[in-house]
Amino acid sequence: MATLTVTIKEEVVLNDTEHGTETVFSDTSISEFFERIVRCPHTSETTLISFGAAAAGGTFVDTTCEYLRITNNSDTNFITLRVLGNSEEYFVKVEPKGSYILFNDQMDANASGSATASLANIDEIKAQADTATGQVSIFAAA
Repeated sequence: MATLTVTIKEEVVLNDTEHGTETVFSDTSISEFFERIVRCPHTSETTLISFGAAAAGGTFVDTTCEYLRITNNSDTNFITLRVLGNSEEYFVKVEPKGSYILFNDQMDANASGSATASLANIDEIKAQADTATGQVSIFAAA
């Protein structure tokens, strides 16, 4: 087993006063990871990562994901992520140089505005660039 350490830090100086926080997350049970840079077209979606019953290239076993980061490497164009699972989906806009982070592979999407969540496994995450083909970097650990 390996230890994954993730540090998230915010810093801002406003009116000559420094503000911010630093959060450190560690997981000592990591047995596999996936790191890749993927071409992200603007004319169609591309699958970035999948989750299923068995591990494979780019596929993690359901409920084993401990950390997932998808970063838009573009300087100018946003990307749209489509998170699919349990016959539901939601979309996320990731600005240039922005990241989308998950600490598990569970999701729920509900168009009717239900007050309760019914979490289920994410099946896959796809991406599409805005106006020009770009690149995204992916880091996932299970």
